[in-house]
Amino acid sequence: AGHLCLDIIPQILTTTPIEPGQLVDTGPATLSTGGTVSNVGLALHKLGSEVTLVAKIGTDDFGKTISHLIKKFGVGLDKHLIRTNIGQTSYSIVISQPEKDRTFLHHPGCNHLFGTEDVRFESLPKADWFHFGYPPLMHRMFVNDGEELADIFRRAKQNGLTTSLDMSLPDANGESGRANWSAILKKVLPFVDFFMPSEEE
Repeated sequence: AGHLCLDIIPQILTTTPIEPGQLVDTGPATLSTGGTVSNVGLALHKLGSEVTLVAKIGTDDFGKTISHLIKKFGVGLDKHLIRTNIGQTSYSIVISQPEKDRTFLHHPGCNHLFGTEDVRFESLPKADWFHFGYPPLMHRMFVNDGEELADIFRRAKQNGLTTSLDMSLPDANGESGRANWSAILKKVLPFVDFFMPSEEE
């Protein structure tokens, strides 16, 4: 459960730094699903696990594209995605030049609207493990010192699930970078079994 987006990945052929005002010839673009729901959920599905994907997407063309891409991996995998007509589906434009680290232009979109009511444990298939990802990219997960995030994990533990929390790097210049992550994690981590942020995080 958690963050899901559409990744738009143009093939960039030049290693020369891209300057403002340039027109840069590129190759074809790839469309892919991104975010922890896709990255972890679909990987586990490919490895043979039964997974339920819980995330919020729009009713716009980007949302329809995400649903279409996910259904390619298996019929019904998009069944528990929540569709909303409030806010655009989240997307990232991935700038990946040869021999350089990637840059992401990211719009969280309706991931910001994802909340406790979207994880209805009672109506989901019986599960053993609950994995949640990228709360720094989901507004309701970090406001109020993470009350909703803690509530989701509390309910997961009450349902007898093993839990894991997957982080992303907060934007140092944005609202998530100003959130009190020490306070948030103090509330959430008592209900988390596995927490392995990267060195940067």
